[in-house]
Amino acid sequence: MTTFEIQQLIDWLGKLSLNKNPKWIKQAFTEPNLSFELLNKVERVQKLIRIKFDLESRPQSAKDELEYFVD
Repeated sequence: MTTFEIQQLIDWLGKLSLNKNPKWIKQAFTEPNLSFELLNKVERVQKLIRIKFDLESRPQSAKDELEYFVD
């Protein structure tokens, strides 16, 4: 990730923490190894965020047809 993208992620998480709608529900980056996505409503006290791993960030035994993520 670039420093610009890290700042975007910080701003995105900051808006979510204040229950404000971010510009996008999903944060993806130039290198698509990681992405972050809000899975529930912004108004919820507890946010459900999915961190998706792709390309080199997946396990070495990864299968192309499967998604790898942490909620």
